[in-house]
Amino acid sequence: MIGLLAEVIKYSVKESHLMTDRECFLELTRQLHRTQAIAVGGVLRDYLRELEEELQDVIRKA
Repeated sequence: MIGLLAEVIKYSVKESHLMTDRECFLELTRQLHRTQAIAVGGVLRDYLRELEEELQDVIRKA
Protein backbone atom coordinates (compact mmCIF):
# COMPACT_ATOMS: atom_id res chain seq x y z
CA MET A 1 0.00 0.00 0.00
CA ILE A 2 2.82 2.44 0.81
CA GLY A 3 4.31 1.89 -2.64
CA LEU A 4 0.97 2.68 -4.27
CA LEU A 5 0.57 5.86 -2.21
CA ALA A 6 4.09 6.98 -3.07
CA GLU A 7 3.40 6.39 -6.77
CA VAL A 8 0.27 8.56 -6.72
CA ILE A 9 1.69 11.31 -4.51
CA LYS A 10 4.83 11.71 -6.61
CA TYR A 11 2.77 13.56 -9.22
CA SER A 12 1.90 16.25 -6.67
CA VAL A 13 5.15 16.52 -4.74
CA LYS A 14 8.86 16.25 -5.48
CA GLU A 15 10.17 12.80 -4.71
CA SER A 16 12.89 14.18 -2.43
CA HIS A 17 10.20 15.66 -0.16
CA LEU A 18 8.57 12.25 0.25
CA MET A 19 11.66 10.76 1.80
CA THR A 20 12.22 13.42 4.49
CA ASP A 21 10.36 11.72 7.31
CA ARG A 22 7.52 9.31 7.95
CA GLU A 23 5.17 11.82 9.62
CA CYS A 24 5.48 14.23 6.69
CA PHE A 25 4.63 11.41 4.29
CA LEU A 26 1.60 10.36 6.33
CA GLU A 27 0.32 13.94 6.66
CA LEU A 28 0.68 14.48 2.94
CA THR A 29 -1.23 11.26 2.34
CA ARG A 30 -4.04 12.49 4.60
CA GLN A 31 -4.20 15.87 2.87
CA LEU A 32 -4.27 14.42 -0.65
CA HIS A 33 -6.86 11.76 0.17
CA ARG A 34 -9.77 11.90 -2.30
CA THR A 35 -8.24 14.66 -4.45
CA GLN A 36 -7.89 14.42 -8.21
CA ALA A 37 -5.09 15.58 -10.46
CA ILE A 38 -5.38 15.94 -14.20
CA ALA A 39 -2.52 16.32 -16.64
CA VAL A 40 -2.80 16.85 -20.37
CA GLY A 41 -0.28 16.38 -23.12
CA GLY A 42 0.26 16.30 -26.82
CA VAL A 43 -2.34 17.86 -29.09
CA LEU A 44 -4.67 18.71 -26.20
CA ARG A 45 -1.91 20.65 -24.41
CA ASP A 46 -1.20 22.62 -27.61
CA TYR A 47 -4.91 23.38 -28.00
CA LEU A 48 -5.25 24.56 -24.41
CA ARG A 49 -2.15 26.73 -24.79
CA GLU A 50 -3.69 28.40 -27.85
CA LEU A 51 -6.92 29.03 -25.95
CA GLU A 52 -4.94 30.59 -23.09
CA GLU A 53 -3.10 32.86 -25.53
CA GLU A 54 -6.39 33.94 -27.12
CA LEU A 55 -7.82 34.69 -23.69
CA GLN A 56 -4.78 36.80 -22.83
CA ASP A 57 -5.23 38.75 -26.11
CA VAL A 58 -8.89 39.43 -25.26
CA ILE A 59 -7.90 40.61 -21.77
CA ARG A 60 -5.22 42.96 -23.15
CA LYS A 61 -7.67 44.46 -25.64
CA ALA A 62 -10.35 45.07 -22.98
